[in-house]
Amino acid sequence: MPGVAKAWVGYDEDELDSIATLNVQMPAAEAGQISGVAQAVSSAHGDGSADYLKRLRLRIGEVPAVTVVRDVKSLNAADVATDSTALRSLAAAIASTSPTVQIDWATNNWLTVRQLSTPIPEVLQAVRNVGVTAGTVNLLPVDSAAPNWRVTLPLSRDQEQRIHRQIETMPAQLNRIAVRDATIADLGVVVSRQSTYRALVDIISIVGAGPGRPLWLTWHTAPQDITKQYEGSVDVGDCSYPDSHLEQHPEKYLSADEIALQNQLREQFDTCPR
Repeated sequence: MPGVAKAWVGYDEDELDSIATLNVQMPAAEAGQISGVAQAVSSAHGDGSADYLKRLRLRIGEVPAVTVVRDVKSLNAADVATDSTALRSLAAAIASTSPTVQIDWATNNWLTVRQLSTPIPEVLQAVRNVGVTAGTVNLLPVDSAAPNWRVTLPLSRDQEQRIHRQIETMPAQLNRIAVRDATIADLGVVVSRQSTYRALVDIISIVGAGPGRPLWLTWHTAPQDITKQYEGSVDVGDCSYPDSHLEQHPEKYLSADEIALQNQLREQFDTCPR
């Protein structure tokens, strides 16, 4: 088909299954050619009846690498073309400051931007400017010391600036930040060993977390022990702890002092019945 450089069927490994996927490389294709491929696949396989082909993966940019993945049964050719145009515009906006960036828009409506060296505010503003309609944006910097971001959209510029102001006052190094409903909802931090409790209480206060505004907070103390998932956690304003071996047997992973601090913060800030 016009605009197609290469195509083949492969298999994506999901948690429970291998998913037949049509991979199409068309990095130089025009929007109409991208739409044409999506329409052809939808017409041939879109009803899903006894058809093994489940996904379409379009590589629509090479440098930077830009990929769109969609479920075949719900393909909409016009939407694919519109989304592809938005992603190419996003790639163009950040390519000069993130030359190795990789952009992927997955079937779960999550947009992931890897190998970022562009400042996060510039990336989020570019997302707003080009009209990306993904539900969630994952931003993964190339600098391993910089925090990963997961942002549920929409997030206005004013809301984002408020979040940056909160982060700037936190007595911690951040590893992970998740924003949901324009509020910090998930944080992974590294705090001073000498003032761990005070730093964590201050962070909770800065976020304004509590019932109705929950915060999943995990922490390490400096210097960070990378062999540990974390040295403690608290579900501020909620009681939704994971069903994990770490939760069931903390003594196998945490020291007595770490468990004591975790219990102190949970008793003070979560909503679990006791």
